[in-house]
Order: sequence, then C-alpha cells, then structure tokens
Amino acid sequence: MIDDSKVPKTDAGDVSVSSYITTMKQYGYEINETGIIAALHDQQDAAVLIRQAATMLLRESNQLKVNLRTPGVASALQDAFNDAVRDNNQWAVTNMAGTLLSMGKKDWIHDAVDILPRMSNRLDRIFLARTLAVAGRSDGWPYVRDEIASNDADRIYSALGVVDKFDGLPNPMAGGQPIDVAKELHQLAATTPDTVQWPTFNMPGLRKQRSKDHIEAKAAQMDKAKAQKRQ
Repeated sequence: MIDDSKVPKTDAGDVSVSSYITTMKQYGYEINETGIIAALHDQQDAAVLIRQAATMLLRESNQLKVNLRTPGVASALQDAFNDAVRDNNQWAVTNMAGTLLSMGKKDWIHDAVDILPRMSNRLDRIFLARTLAVAGRSDGWPYVRDEIASNDADRIYSALGVVDKFDGLPNPMAGGQPIDVAKELHQLAATTPDTVQWPTFNMPGLRKQRSKDHIEAKAAQMDKAKAQKRQ
C-alpha cells in the first residue's frame, strides 16, 4: 500500500488530477519520478489505463508539488508513445503527443505525421492535427478543413476549436503557401447550407443557430486579431 502522505496534493476541487492519482495508487505506483517511469512502462492488462493516468499527470504536473518533468520521465513517455503507435492506440498516441510537446520534445512528430492518415477516430485525428500544428507542422490541415466542409454540425463544431493553430503554416493543399485560415473560413461559410444547424448540446432552451454563422464568426474573429497585430 502507498502511504497517502507521500502523494502530492492537488488544487482543491481538481477532480481530474485526483482521479489520475487514484488510478496510479490503485495499481501500486507512487507519484514521483520513479513511479511515473514505472507506470509508463507498465505491462499489466490495465497498462493502457495506467499509462494514460501517468501521461495526464505529466500534462497537469504544475498542480503537483513534485518535479515530474525529468529526462528519465521524458524518455519513458517516448517509449510509451512508440508502443501506442505500434499498437495503433490512437487515443493514447494523441494524448501522449500533446504531453511530449508540452515537455519540449519533438521525436514523436515523424510517427504522428505517419499515423495521421490512418486514424479512424475523427476527434483523435483533429486533436493530433492540432498538436502537430502547435509544433509547426500543417500535415493535419486537409483533415481539419474537411471537417468544416462536411456539412455536419458536430464535426464543424469540433474543427473550429482547433483551426486557428494552422494560420500562417504552409498549406499542403496549395504548394506550401501560407494558410489564411480566415479566408478559408469565409469561403467555407459561404458554401455551408443554411439547414446545417449548430449543435444544441441537448439543451432544449438553446436557440437554433446556423453553423455557417459560427464559421463566419470565427473568420471575423481571426480577421480582427490580425488587424490588431498590424496596428
């Protein structure tokens, strides 16, 4: 059993971080460098769950009173990422890539670019595309643009949340010319049917809105931000 007094405290009310700590404790891992490295190398039946808990604790490590961002931990996380790529665990690949990026690592990028076209889960793919975009790679732009052009309200909603990260990156669909996201969104809004309603999130009182208006609003927001930068 792990002594609870050795588990670093988190911010009050942070249920997610507490749940990751609980998972680590449940499987016998302490919340320190040694415990995180061992969890990332776990081979139990619950390895996916354990490695995910360790990965997310690293992402939220600013809330822990212990330094987990060490070279040894980064190496173990890269090993776990490589295993996830090998096993085609797209959910783990996406989350581990984001954590590796937050730790300033780049060895994951080549494999992430390689797996992107083969991903079957649309959300995982656009989130991995976003992580790549933050790392300076625009390989995921065609997939994000396709989501917005899909005339599917849920897919449009998800893609609009990541689209700004691609602005100015080389456009793989246009010979490497810089992506003008606002311009692309204006064009996509114009071709989105009025009948495509914005998601209501199961809130009966929410007024119906057109998805194209939200695409246009995002474009206007980006136009405004660019204008302010030029001032």
